[in-house]
Amino acid sequence: MLEVLAAVALVGLLYTELARAAMQSLRAEGEAERRLQAMFVAEQILQEIEEQALLGTAPPIGHQESERDEFRVVIDVNPLDVMAPLAASNTDTRNPLLQYNGPSLLTPQRFSGDPPLRRIDFSVAWQEGVIERSIRRTTFALDRTAAESILAEIAPQASKTTPPPDESPPTPEAIPTPLESNP
Repeated sequence: MLEVLAAVALVGLLYTELARAAMQSLRAEGEAERRLQAMFVAEQILQEIEEQALLGTAPPIGHQESERDEFRVVIDVNPLDVMAPLAASNTDTRNPLLQYNGPSLLTPQRFSGDPPLRRIDFSVAWQEGVIERSIRRTTFALDRTAAESILAEIAPQASKTTPPPDESPPTPEAIPTPLESNP
């Protein structure tokens, strides 16, 4: 009788562990399914942004929040300053890239109007019990309309600058020939 009682206790412990493992497996499967759904939503948002960029416009600068299906979507659009890392890391003030103060596609502070280059950060978030989970993506876009207005500002200045000196190609006599080896 004692042996039967020990066997029942052992089977009870075994079933308890199996049930716990099954519950963890179901929870992990649910989390994976939600993450997959969030990835699909993120891909849809990315596709919409890319389609908008192909049409020549980028999302407006600012912060947007919305709900899509069961997810909270946050989109932050900021001007992209390509030259900022160069300016921060370069101490040589004679660098011609840092000396130029005219309109530029690369630096948003140097022109009037909306900057053409944009950094777009977005996240898709959902509640998983008491914990908020999210997927984050970053992409970049060019607002063609803003770029065209900047190029229109740059064009008159470009015609005023002097072209670089004409360097004629070297004559065939000036090109060194490889040495022939003696057998």
